[in-house]
Amino acid sequence: MLEYVIQWLRRYATVLLLAVGLLLLYVFVSLEFWSIVGPILGVAIGGFLGVVGLLLKRFYLPSNLSIDSENDPLDARIPIILACLYAAAIIVLFRFHTYQRPPLLYVLFGGYAGLIAYQIARGAPPRSIVPQIASLSFFTYWSSQLLFPAGMAGPDTLQGYIPGVEYILSTGNILSGQTIYAGHLAHTAAFSQITGLSPQLGYFLLATLLLVCTVLVISILDHVFPSITRRMALYATLIFATSSWMLGRGMHPNKLNFFYALILLLGSTGVLLYRSLELPNPARRRVLLGITIMPALIFGHQFSAGAAMILLIVLGVFAFVSSLITPREYAPMTSAKGALLFVSVYLLGVMGNPIHQDPLVGRFTGLLLSVVQSSETGTATGGPGRYSELAIDVLIASTAAQTILFVLSILGAVWLFRRSEWEYDFVLTWIGAISLLLVVSLLTNSVDTAPQRFYGLLILFGFNICVGTLFYVIDRRGRISNGHITISGGRITVVFLVISLSVAGLASPVADKATSPVGDDLPHFRQFNTHQEIQGDKWTQTYVDGSLQLTHPGTSIPIEQTGPNTGEANLTGVDRGTLISYSDLTNRTGVISESGLSLGGRQFVFVESPEQPTDSRVYENGETRVFVHR
Repeated sequence: MLEYVIQWLRRYATVLLLAVGLLLLYVFVSLEFWSIVGPILGVAIGGFLGVVGLLLKRFYLPSNLSIDSENDPLDARIPIILACLYAAAIIVLFRFHTYQRPPLLYVLFGGYAGLIAYQIARGAPPRSIVPQIASLSFFTYWSSQLLFPAGMAGPDTLQGYIPGVEYILSTGNILSGQTIYAGHLAHTAAFSQITGLSPQLGYFLLATLLLVCTVLVISILDHVFPSITRRMALYATLIFATSSWMLGRGMHPNKLNFFYALILLLGSTGVLLYRSLELPNPARRRVLLGITIMPALIFGHQFSAGAAMILLIVLGVFAFVSSLITPREYAPMTSAKGALLFVSVYLLGVMGNPIHQDPLVGRFTGLLLSVVQSSETGTATGGPGRYSELAIDVLIASTAAQTILFVLSILGAVWLFRRSEWEYDFVLTWIGAISLLLVVSLLTNSVDTAPQRFYGLLILFGFNICVGTLFYVIDRRGRISNGHITISGGRITVVFLVISLSVAGLASPVADKATSPVGDDLPHFRQFNTHQEIQGDKWTQTYVDGSLQLTHPGTSIPIEQTGPNTGEANLTGVDRGTLISYSDLTNRTGVISESGLSLGGRQFVFVESPEQPTDSRVYENGETRVFVHR
């Protein structure tokens, strides 16, 4: 009976996904959470296309059908030339552009991503594809540092971690309150010391390189999961590197970049132990690899410890439940005992770490309170906050990449679920678990369950596998030949979809708000510095004592909101003779008008200069000005 139910679910899963997608769409539209309607609509569209394919019997392939794997790679010199041309084009392009993203970057980025997808479809080997994806990733990510020479990074990086690294280099100690970040700060300090780079440049470079290293790890997933083919893994690697979320991580170096690769490596160790019965070599090497990685994750940062813990918990639950529910499908090839032991060792390591005990308990408590109590106690606000108040055209441009990604992921997931393979089932179990947490986090929007944290894990491992699988299914289909010329409709479709995803992802504010085409309509927390801003701050600190500032996102002047995304400085209570500093960036990126820590919890507005003709200007550098209020 149970086997019959499982077979029925595998056959008609797309109908259930359509129902779930429509239900979620109804819920979020009813709640007016407009900023996430696009991705949810993608789930419904993917389910609908799956149902259409089920009715037409054209979407699915029989389980025993081997997909054509004919290899016809390009000349080995062409990938080298393409990688060099892209790197040279980025360097030359940004010699002439600063602070505003040149439109030509969309052509270069989307075009090169499409060319790489075309090479994967032709069966190019990993040694040809992986270096190209690494080159595409690094130079695209690093373009933000060329665009903003004074530095672009996450707010925590600029305000907390770089000063923390400077403190380590000067004193040899960790700043008070930064012990939960000690691991990755120590690594950065050591890297800066060895290379001779400044703490800021060292942090930016190391964070970017480690994110690119994640590309290398994803590209070898076919060695960990036997049913994931080489082309699937390469497509998944390309989707990961070009997704809007990872573009945002790469263009804004931050703490998460340090741990994505390690999380995957640790999870891979657990998976290899799970399939230890079919592996000839002893488990000792795999256990040694996992034990080596554990300290870096446990002591690196509370996110790294928690994210890896979630992955291993899902693996442990999957190993245990699958041994009970689906023993005849793939139990002879798997062993739950080794995987469960490995998961237990890691959990004990995390819980036994005194640095993370209180933060992890606090996060767990906050998660429960966000669900069962009010927002004041549980730090939950519900919904995506201010993002749902944006204009419809801004929302469409902002979520187009995510909508396409969700459609393709659903189609790929349906294909995976129809196959009775433990690798596919584990991927889908992981996606289901994280998606459930994602939905809960969107409904509660607690500080302790930030939706973006779960979404990032799905891009790391999950959605990219599903999309890579879909591309693998279609890239050899629809071939038309007249005897002399052969046109592959599947390859053309894959290239078109990759270009669309890449360009939409780069244009999305998720990748970068400051340079997005809709950035002028989206006030946000500034994530870059300029030399003028730095010089203005130095002048103010040197020559002014106790001035008011409108130069940083957190202003010391009261802000009154005058529109959905505009405001003005309230100088009613400011004494005459007070010095006020103002930066033009305040009217480009915005300042905080209302505090909040959850997704969309803070309110930002654009503010024009409050300077009046009667005021006396005492300093100006083209961007920052200081004047005496009269």
